[in-house]
Amino acid sequence: MTRIVRQLGLGLVIVAVLVLAVVGVQVIPPLVAPRPTPDPAQQPLPTLSPTEEAGLTDQARAFDGAAALAHIQELCAPAYKGRWTGSPGAERAAAYIATRFQDYGLQPAGDDNTYWQIWTADIAYLTTTPALTMLSRPQSPTPAPTATATATPRPTPAPAWQHHQDFREVVGGWCGGGTAIGEVAYLGSAEAVDFAAIDVQGRVVLCHPVNVGLAAEQAANHGAAALLAIVRNPQDIQRRAGYRAWRRGEAIPCLLINPQVADRILRTAGRSLESAATVARPFRTSVSVRVEVPLATEPAAPLRNVLGLLPGTDPRRADQVIILGAHYDGLGQDPAGTLYPGAIDNASGVAVLLEIARLWHEQGFRPRVSVLFAAWDGQMPGLLGSSYYVAHPRYPLPDTVAAIQLDSVGGGPGDLLAVAPGSPRLHDALFDNTQRLGLRLGLISEEVSSDHVPFINSQVPAVVVMWADSWVVTHIPADAPGLVRVEALYQTGAIVDLTLMHLALKEE
Repeated sequence: MTRIVRQLGLGLVIVAVLVLAVVGVQVIPPLVAPRPTPDPAQQPLPTLSPTEEAGLTDQARAFDGAAALAHIQELCAPAYKGRWTGSPGAERAAAYIATRFQDYGLQPAGDDNTYWQIWTADIAYLTTTPALTMLSRPQSPTPAPTATATATPRPTPAPAWQHHQDFREVVGGWCGGGTAIGEVAYLGSAEAVDFAAIDVQGRVVLCHPVNVGLAAEQAANHGAAALLAIVRNPQDIQRRAGYRAWRRGEAIPCLLINPQVADRILRTAGRSLESAATVARPFRTSVSVRVEVPLATEPAAPLRNVLGLLPGTDPRRADQVIILGAHYDGLGQDPAGTLYPGAIDNASGVAVLLEIARLWHEQGFRPRVSVLFAAWDGQMPGLLGSSYYVAHPRYPLPDTVAAIQLDSVGGGPGDLLAVAPGSPRLHDALFDNTQRLGLRLGLISEEVSSDHVPFINSQVPAVVVMWADSWVVTHIPADAPGLVRVEALYQTGAIVDLTLMHLALKEE
């Protein structure tokens, strides 16, 4: 899917795919936090004068990118082990965020007068490293012995390909776990007509589909043992993704493989990837492979949203809330020990959120309406934290006047911070305040799946702010603090800080 980023006549095309799916959330009765009590000593401010406007702009310019970077360095430390959803590392991150909320004077807005809103979900994980191995190949005729022959040549050993170099697993929907052994059948783009042309029962489907999830569904429904999907961008093999809910008992093991692996399999069968794609007709290969995706599930793992409130000062608007959110969970580490620090995605969003909270505390800023600082858990497996909050809001959703989400704001190869589709009113507010600061902000024309989506679906005005091409450097081991740019944190923080202050001080 292509996202076209537009900013004052400049175009930037990006590609990103994030799939929304929610896993086994345990439903518990909603808990509604007490409504914030306004400070009687604080009186509602009049409409902002030009001098007050200038003062807010100066306050936003005090955002400290280096201080935000220090939070990123902490959350990416080895002790947090990549903050895999539901893991001890994620729990440690939640505790760190809660402590900072307390330091910055935010009131607990979670369960039982704590900063944590806790629920449970089934969380999947790998028990060992996934594997892809060629088991057999067509036999060539044995040459007749000659007088000069001294030994029979040994056959070339079948390859066992390397995880995250040659292939990686996909988990979610019709892509599940398990071990499958079967003959490879090439099915082109794996359209319905391709499945009608060949029997894939008990076989491993090799294809280059437009949509892996749809191809997996077709393959599973036709009795295939596994799916090998050829990627167009080999960098996708290096990435790790969250494990979403899969159809237990129906899903099949699914791997993304690079073109070289596909070509090796097909050449073993006397074909090539180029010739197969040219002919574009399904065929059997008589080559068998073994596919292993060793998944297990931790049932009812505790997950935690971290919620801190800065109460509003206007008694007439005491019920209204603005939410600033960012997810803190990450991709953990794989069974081989490779760490995915998740600096840009999304320690950077949490860091900007924390620095805004610290700055307001230091400056003594008091909003008219309450502002809820929310660090979401469970984004990687499918927006679990924000979805849970929307289903069990601490403050009524009709009184939630805006939600701004921060996702992957630590920079990327380009230089464009952007806002994705959402509330036009919030877009206007962000662009107006960007202009006040003399900074830059773009607009992503395609929808983005992030923690603003559950709010939009519940009729709450919401947007997500992100670095336009951050996808290039996220979900890989290299997404470490060294990639984060302090100026990107400053640009994000100043724009969002000023926008929040204006929203929180407006009379309507």
